[in-house]
Formats: sequence, C-alpha cells, structure tokens
Amino acid sequence: MSLPRVLLVLLLIVLAALVSLVSIDFDEAGQGVSRKLTQSKASLGSKSDQYDLAVMHEKGAGVERSDAKAAVFYEKAATQGLGDAEFAMGMCYFSGRGVPKDHVQAVRWLRKAADQSHREAQYELALRFANGEGTIADITEAARLLGLAANQGHSMAQTELGTLYRHGEGVPKDDMKAANLYLQASWQGNPHAQLQLSSMYEHGVGVNKNLAEAYAWATVAGVYAPHYKAHPSTDDLVKNLSPAQRSLALQRSREIYQEIESKLGKK
Repeated sequence: MSLPRVLLVLLLIVLAALVSLVSIDFDEAGQGVSRKLTQSKASLGSKSDQYDLAVMHEKGAGVERSDAKAAVFYEKAATQGLGDAEFAMGMCYFSGRGVPKDHVQAVRWLRKAADQSHREAQYELALRFANGEGTIADITEAARLLGLAANQGHSMAQTELGTLYRHGEGVPKDDMKAANLYLQASWQGNPHAQLQLSSMYEHGVGVNKNLAEAYAWATVAGVYAPHYKAHPSTDDLVKNLSPAQRSLALQRSREIYQEIESKLGKK
C-alpha cells in the first residue's frame, strides 16, 4: 500500500473515532437537558413531570436512586390528583418504600386512585378489603372492586373474582361466571386462571366436562408457570386420556399457546 493511501486510511479512522465521541457527548448532553427540563417543570408544579421525576428517582434513571425522593415527588403529583401517582403513593405506604409503612395511608391513596378508575389501584384496594389490611375486612367491597378492575381487563382481578364466584364469597355462587372469568384471564396468559379453568373442564363445573380441553389448559399453564407441570391434576388427567386423545390435547395446547402469544404480542 502506498504512503498516501496509508495516510488516507489513518485519517478516516481518526474521523470515525471523532464522530463517535461527538455522538456520545451529544447523547449524554441530550439526556442531561431532558433531565434538567423535567426537574425544572416539576419544581414549577407540573404533576406529570413530578410523577416522571419520581419514577426517575425510583429507578435511578439519570438522577440519584432514592426511594425517599421518589416518594416526595409522587406525593406532590398525587396531591394534584394524578391517578398514577396516587396509586404509587399507596404502594409506597403499603411496602414502606421511601415512607414509613402505614396501611391506613396506603388504603387512603389507593382509594383515591381507584375512584379515578385506576385498575391496578382497584385490584390492590380489593386485596386490602379482602385481607383487612388498613381497613375493616369486607369481602363484598373486595368483590365490587375486583369487578371494576376485571371489567377493565385486569387478569389477576378476573382470576380472584372467578374464585369468589366459584365459592360464593362476597357474590352469589355462580360456576358459569367463574369459568368465564377464568377463561378471560387465561387468554391473557395467566397460569393460575389456566389451571383453575383446567380443573373446571376436568370436573364439568360451570362448563361441559372435557378432559382433553382440561389437559390442554393444564399444559399451557405449565408453560407460563413451570412449577405447574408437576401439578397432581395434570398427572391424573394423563391417566384418563387415550394416546390419541392426549395427542389431540397437546395439539390443542399448542394452538392455545400460539393464540395467547399472538394476542400478547399485539398489546
């Protein structure tokens, strides 16, 4: 290689390195500017920016990692009625993250967020009423709140409400409603609901008895929660299926899994 060509190659390498450094500096500067703007708006009372800054402190994203500072800004935003911040404050008080643990305060903030149709708050508040944490136990109120969250597609709320309908706790006993709620949650990839649905198909409760469908849903539950693969009910189902039925059930389980993944991928 001639000397001029060697020098040209070296020059290109140096230029590429400089461009890379400038890009890195620009990105870091951009993040710094964005962070400063968020902090500035938060100090001026913008509830959305106060919430964003709280999240940044909670995660240590570009600012000091501090649960205490996160709680300060969550409360500032929550005081202005931001539902996400009210929910965050409720969970901070429930876990004692950044503030002293206080279940009564947790319920107060969760209730504010739930009143704004915040489905996570509705679900968490329902658990507090079910367990009597920070409030008097009230299974009927828990069921009502679970229903609100379930109607918004909250899979855990659908599963818990299904169990209440199955046992007639807080709501009239209704196996068909229980099965329908389990089915809704199952299609969202909830393994607990899938196993409960499997049990209902196995025993013909709320649905027509169908051992192949029961085995299919139990198999899918084992994919989303591997510890369910060794569940006793799955072994019992296998014993009651012929090889041909088991083969069809496994094919059905693959179809169910693919459809769930397709739905989850579109969210």
